[in-house]
Amino acid sequence: MKYARRFGIALACTFAFFAGISGYRAIVQIYRVEVHGPDTLRVGSVLYLDITTSGRVTSSGTLEMVQGTRRDTLGWFPIPDNHVGTFISQSLNPLPVRDSFPILVSAAILADFDAGPAVLRATGTGAKQWMRLPPPTIRERPVVLLKD
Repeated sequence: MKYARRFGIALACTFAFFAGISGYRAIVQIYRVEVHGPDTLRVGSVLYLDITTSGRVTSSGTLEMVQGTRRDTLGWFPIPDNHVGTFISQSLNPLPVRDSFPILVSAAILADFDAGPAVLRATGTGAKQWMRLPPPTIRERPVVLLKD
């Protein structure tokens, strides 16, 4: 009976530990959002949207180009949760989800913009947890557009 009690206490402490991590991951869902690529964009340039999420819920990433009042979405990408089967649910799995999405700058994208400075805006959006929608994580990066 003594060993069953010790096992029960150890099991309860383990679940309490993972529940604490899970609670943090429900509140902070997007850990990192970054845009990688050249500072000068022309036709054929490749941008990468890198996102790290808590993996507790399905999240999304959006990359936009902004120049003055003109705004165009270059891509919207779903980021899956880290559900790994029926035994370990996504709320108990503490591993973050990392994903990277390439975006090719085409002539059709640059046709709507003028040559000169612009801003790339990357947005990471989580999902509603505990009746609360976390604010999006936004990163901006200045670039220069070249028209050939």
